[in-house]
Amino acid sequence: IRGAGEIAADVVVAKGWLDEGTNLTVSPEELIVDVLDYQARSKGGGGVELKVIKGGEFPDMTLDVAVNDAQFGRKGDEQAFVENVDIILQALGREMKFDGSGDNLELRLQIPSARIKDMTVYNQYLPEDSPLQILDGEADLVVDILLKPDDADGFVRLTTDDMHARADDQEIQAELTTDIKLVGGVPKNMEFDISGSSIVLDGVKVTGDEKSFRDEDWAATFELTKGKAIWKKPVQLDLEAEVEMTDSIPIVSMMANKKGKHGWLGKALTIDDVQGDVKMQMANRQIVIPYAFAGSDKIDVGAKAVISKESRNGVLYVRFRKLHGIMKIKDGDRNIDVLKARETFDEYSTDAVMATNPKE
Repeated sequence: IRGAGEIAADVVVAKGWLDEGTNLTVSPEELIVDVLDYQARSKGGGGVELKVIKGGEFPDMTLDVAVNDAQFGRKGDEQAFVENVDIILQALGREMKFDGSGDNLELRLQIPSARIKDMTVYNQYLPEDSPLQILDGEADLVVDILLKPDDADGFVRLTTDDMHARADDQEIQAELTTDIKLVGGVPKNMEFDISGSSIVLDGVKVTGDEKSFRDEDWAATFELTKGKAIWKKPVQLDLEAEVEMTDSIPIVSMMANKKGKHGWLGKALTIDDVQGDVKMQMANRQIVIPYAFAGSDKIDVGAKAVISKESRNGVLYVRFRKLHGIMKIKDGDRNIDVLKARETFDEYSTDAVMATNPKE
């Protein structure tokens, strides 16, 4: 914590050390607060209060900080991604040293309500030259997390308005709601267990050369059965999720835009109640999907992929009743085949792709 302001203090000393009852308050004119890899800046308002609740050479202290009308962003970034936000920080430090350091520190961070004006700020967390890029959109943010030396708890909720994104040459419009739960981790390393989190997509629109659709009632829900995240640039993820979609429209629509003569794909757009599983890793500047598969009695859709700046490789499989098709992607080139489609999908290995392309 640093800045400028007016200080008032009541100091209690016993045997030469700060004792219980010591209290320091600051009415800031400028306030800068660093929390892990993030920073909040305010030109005034709010306040800081430090209390000694147990005295001695290594006292226990509480710290309460209110930051009003602040800018909040990542350290070193030129532009904050949240503006005009109120932030509440509550810290408990046990056996603190004279210089304010200590290993037994708990920190609670609350952002009751904030508005993200430009969702493209999150592109910096994606691998370089990622095929997925956010084009625009705004979002509401709510945060309540408790950080301990070797644990984390709480949630981060993000709800977008009219978000646009691009996946290769497909433009996607959707409403995104994420409820990220922290159930463990090592905060000082920015490592978090986010198992149990959920991601919901609503009102998805896919636009391409052949097929476009819009369905305000379409939704997909991803429930993370396993989630590990290292929240640094670029972010690293290891996820496993159960997925449920109201129908197959967006997945098949993206493939139908590459369909060529295989017009039956368009008939597979309206199959309801599609469920399945997804595995995904994002690390070392690449995205790996070892396995993603969902289906119903009439349709199956599956994907496997290795995506990096250097190349894009993978397969996208669709079964509609007794018809099968697979889109094969190698170094960015795509073609659709209907021969041995399921066998090709089952045999495709992302490990083999990465072994063949060690630079990935």
